[in-house]
Amino acid sequence: MRQDRMIRCCFAWALLQSVGVLSFLLYLDPFRQTVQHEGQEDDECCPCSGRREGKANPASLETNATQANRALQPLELVTGSRRPLLVRFKWYSAKNTPIHVGYGGRTAMAILQPFGFRETQTDDWDLLWTMVPQWGHMPDELPRPWQVHNHCLSLSGKRGVSGSKVSQWELFRCMQERHGEEEFHYMPQTLVLPKDTELLKSALDNDPGSPWILKPALGKRGLGVKVVSRPGQLAEGNKLDYVAQRYITDPLLVGARKFHLRLYLVITNMDPLRALLHREGLVLFASSAYSNGSDTYSDLSKHLTNAAVADRTSNQNTANSILLSELWTLLDAKYGAGTSSAAWGKIRDAMSKVVLSQQCAEEGLEGRVSGTCFDLIGADVLLDSKLEPHLLECNNGPELYTEDTETRKANDLAHRVMLNDLIPLVAVQRPFPEDNEQEVVEFSEKLKVFMECYGWQRCGVGGLAQFGGKCLAPSHIDELWRLHIEGVHIGQFERLFPSSTTGGHSRFFHRNKVSQLNRLAAQWARMELGHKEVGDPGDCA
Repeated sequence: MRQDRMIRCCFAWALLQSVGVLSFLLYLDPFRQTVQHEGQEDDECCPCSGRREGKANPASLETNATQANRALQPLELVTGSRRPLLVRFKWYSAKNTPIHVGYGGRTAMAILQPFGFRETQTDDWDLLWTMVPQWGHMPDELPRPWQVHNHCLSLSGKRGVSGSKVSQWELFRCMQERHGEEEFHYMPQTLVLPKDTELLKSALDNDPGSPWILKPALGKRGLGVKVVSRPGQLAEGNKLDYVAQRYITDPLLVGARKFHLRLYLVITNMDPLRALLHREGLVLFASSAYSNGSDTYSDLSKHLTNAAVADRTSNQNTANSILLSELWTLLDAKYGAGTSSAAWGKIRDAMSKVVLSQQCAEEGLEGRVSGTCFDLIGADVLLDSKLEPHLLECNNGPELYTEDTETRKANDLAHRVMLNDLIPLVAVQRPFPEDNEQEVVEFSEKLKVFMECYGWQRCGVGGLAQFGGKCLAPSHIDELWRLHIEGVHIGQFERLFPSSTTGGHSRFFHRNKVSQLNRLAAQWARMELGHKEVGDPGDCA
């Protein structure tokens, strides 16, 4: 009888598209009675029976062959008009949309097409895929409830974690000044040129054995990059914006070659903060054996691991990349079981701190309307010989296409595996479950346990009670629904925020920016893992 009542409630709610909040369930009499009269059967807080967030050994990912054979089935998602999924690449902010070979246009369409997407240039899209945010340029009626677009969280601007190399350094330094170098050391020392040219000259004079790598502040594909070890190698009168990073001279090597990791970080909301890191990625090699001699710094094939540079400086029949899961297997075999898990834990910590550094931007952790957008970020990380991660940069438009070389095999496989998880993850953010009756019932059960675990009650009609009164308003339940449904479709992504490890980073939230929703989401994450204790990870109190 109880199950029948809940199913009827869920069907009724699905018809109320004008309401658009799952909290409608809480205001239906049958469901209210279920919470009030049948809730006593659970005497203690227990973990939900749904998917648990795990810290799986990275080396235990699917094998290469298994990934290669994964069939990309069209997504069974419900759109506003029950038609095929539509993706738009055309910008609203420009008459002629710039073409980006590796991220938008025909190449991105080739990647999205197996998921059932078709391209459109109208406003009737389900996914808006552009290189820059389009939020302020769309018609007032957009986005519609089922529409999701990327690059809209103010992360790729002048003060964003995926903005210019200068902005990334400034955000890092802000957090370092607040919390100390012992906690924040994931970026190599950086100088901004031409402003800091004299400081760089002095550093090269005082420590000639420590080279620096110069990169255009807005550069891509390794163009304009060089390694310098003497002041005389700096161009006089340079007016272009560059960053100079202290060169890491003891990189971890595989097959005598230097490499860096391309990781895929996805941020789906800022308040509450929801960020995920994919367990698969790419390992991008330099095309020649590494050497630290100063006479080799002009040979970029030994020192630059950028995929475009490696392909330009090597034979096209040589593969310059492997999957991240393959690297973990190699490291565990060479250095012992658990090596990959230790390295992955350090990477997760660094990526969590990268996300939190957005607090230092003017926009902080305040974002757009929950469920309407996401940001896909390509994070480049170098491991040194002690397996310490160093963030080189974050890219707001990570390459999803590779030139037709041997390197393309691993790259395309990594892109496909990541996108196979990303597209369902971001496309289910809409508030209307419609055909997801089973998921709504599951969520309702989890919500009941959650309220009992942490002493939450329904807000009065109108939601006038304050959050401190332990009352869940409709907007709060909306966010819990999105958190739940994101967990259902999480694939090989791992949650950075919120999660049971949030508590390890809660002290890095700026105290004036720990929102009520962040506290609520952290409690939900703890419940899913069976942790009830107040003040346990993520409480932020």
